[in-house]
Amino acid sequence: PADIAAMVIDLLPSLCAHLEWAHEFFQNDDEDASGVVFLDSQESVVVQNIYQLLLQIISTLFSWNGFVASDHKDLLLKALQVLASRCEDSSHIHRALKALASKAFNYLQNIRSTLPDLSTATRLCR
Repeated sequence: PADIAAMVIDLLPSLCAHLEWAHEFFQNDDEDASGVVFLDSQESVVVQNIYQLLLQIISTLFSWNGFVASDHKDLLLKALQVLASRCEDSSHIHRALKALASKAFNYLQNIRSTLPDLSTATRLCR
């Protein structure tokens, strides 16, 4: 399990890039529609599914109970550091667990405005 978590953490920057792309897709869709998001198009449905799957992967990673073991604290710090580094104000990335967790939470909060449906919002809350 630790090896799998490490591999997913290595993929986390790419997963975040795709998550940001989906966020921008719905942000742009919202702007184009003058405040009304059109989720009926085939493209929107596909991106919505991608959004959900990305959040599910991130949720599954961070719910891994191996992070509580002191042996894997470095993996948790690395995962949080990836998310924290993607915040706009990440000029000083601290190695303290609490500071990294706060920044990582801020990163995920930034995407909440473009969640396309309740199911996707539920995945983010997890």
